[in-house]
Amino acid sequence: MKIFDKAILKMTIIYTAILLLLSLFFSFAIYSITSNEMNRVRAFSPPPDMPFFERNITSGFEIVIRERNTEVLRTIFTQLIIVNVSVLIIGAITSYFLARLTVKPIYEAYETQARFVSDASHELRTPLTAIAMENEVLLREKNTSKDDYKKAIKSNLDEIEKLQSLTNYLLQLDNDKAPREKKAALEQIVTILVENAVKYDPKHRQPKIMRSKYKINVIDKGMGIAEEDLPHIFERFYRGEKSRTSEGYGLGLALAQKLAEQIDAGIEVKNNDGEGATFSVIFQKD
Repeated sequence: MKIFDKAILKMTIIYTAILLLLSLFFSFAIYSITSNEMNRVRAFSPPPDMPFFERNITSGFEIVIRERNTEVLRTIFTQLIIVNVSVLIIGAITSYFLARLTVKPIYEAYETQARFVSDASHELRTPLTAIAMENEVLLREKNTSKDDYKKAIKSNLDEIEKLQSLTNYLLQLDNDKAPREKKAALEQIVTILVENAVKYDPKHRQPKIMRSKYKINVIDKGMGIAEEDLPHIFERFYRGEKSRTSEGYGLGLALAQKLAEQIDAGIEVKNNDGEGATFSVIFQKD
């Protein structure tokens, strides 16, 4: 997105400018120290009582040293320019990748939030549209009976119940506070897993629940989970191809995972060898 591209560009410029300023500072310091040390040699002058012959030899050495110092300073200056240009190029490339790494989690969070809002809006719009259309049909019908009104009201109440259920899920998902009681959170997690198992079992059989000291397994005999869906089933509003014909919003497992995190537990899932899948709530060992 443009806003993130601009942010990356700005951060790249800032990082590069900082690196270049540091490089220029140290280059200036190196050149200044070297130049001062060489000027000390240049500043040498023979004492007045030195013989003429020795004075000439000393002056010749001073000229040679001065020329050599000038050449050395010129070489150092050139090398420092090359170093700073290299720092500018390499620093710009490095800064770009650092900026991308910095922005990446923000971008992913933004994408997740945008997708969540879009999915939530769609799920909220569906029952609202159904209620509106049914009421419009009733208003347009001239010969509407009492039974028709009762059916419409019942249908509207069903859609309202769906809205309430969805709203409750959304509120719980948005609540970052841990439940008051760990036992209550665990009960809600197991309830979600059991309801999920019954919902996606064609025969609607109760799953088997097994508990050990550090784990609770909910084992169902349903249709199982497609391999491509396994990494995504705890994402909000995600529903695999097999589950799209069933009622639901794709929020139950996301809520279960969040509740598990709040009580320092985790949830794992795997397909059984025969049929169905096993959801495991795993607790930290004491």
